[in-house]
Amino acid sequence: MRRTPLCLPLALALTACTTTPVSVPSGATPFDEYIGVPYPIGAYEEEFVLGYTADVLYRITDATRASPTEAQFTFEIEVPPEIGRVLGFRNTLTCEMGGDTSEASSEEVFGEVEAGTHSLVMDCEIPRRGDELLVQVAPHQHIEDPLNFTGTVS
Repeated sequence: MRRTPLCLPLALALTACTTTPVSVPSGATPFDEYIGVPYPIGAYEEEFVLGYTADVLYRITDATRASPTEAQFTFEIEVPPEIGRVLGFRNTLTCEMGGDTSEASSEEVFGEVEAGTHSLVMDCEIPRRGDELLVQVAPHQHIEDPLNFTGTVS
């Protein structure tokens, strides 16, 4: 699988140092940067042409510590019109901080999305100590390995 990070300026101010060791997978993408995942072009599987893909872009933005035990962030997906179909998404994201893992939740779900940019505000439970947050997007049909995003929340 090809992952194409597109560099954007890091918008979060890093204001504190982590006091808890963090197990961050190698290749984790900083918050506010995109990971591009190639999706086949065409409305139906029988229309897919081997080697013709368009990148669906994923990113985590606006990550903050909403309370002493809750992180909040925006999960964003950008679907290019070249895909030529509606994409179905499960909102399976997990958060990890200081060895504690929790499932991210949102009042809304993506379900099926058309071409364009789509975002959800999500939150997850985190420990009181630590500030380095890892958010993982679970594998699904076109993502073989989790997409890992990391950054500081304070």
